[in-house]
Amino acid sequence: MSKLSLFRIEPLHLGRLFMITSKQFHVCKIYKRFFIMVFVFLPLIILAQKRSVNVSQKKAWEQYQNNNGNNWKLRWNNKTGTPASLYGGKSKSYAGSFENKAKTFLKENMNLFDFENESYIDNLVLEKNR
Repeated sequence: MSKLSLFRIEPLHLGRLFMITSKQFHVCKIYKRFFIMVFVFLPLIILAQKRSVNVSQKKAWEQYQNNNGNNWKLRWNNKTGTPASLYGGKSKSYAGSFENKAKTFLKENMNLFDFENESYIDNLVLEKNR
């Protein structure tokens, strides 16, 4: 034997060292790949996904501008596909408490905010942060 072959460790010898058969070693490699995929790549894929704005929301935005003036600006949230901020124009007055004003505004613009029905808006609760 040459000196180089004394320092060479074959995978099968490594398996014998840890008392693992080659079949068990192969199964461990499969589980390792599975865990890497689930815990590393899957969250990255989920985070990278962006929800695009749908056609009904774009039409609702055009209708909002027609009804309230073209001075309004809208910034979309790329992760949710909904408006992130709405600014630049003067809104019309709404009657009632702050909560009722907000709910009325959201109900009038349900398609813009992509609400499925009014019951979601009715269940919203106003919270004070101070």
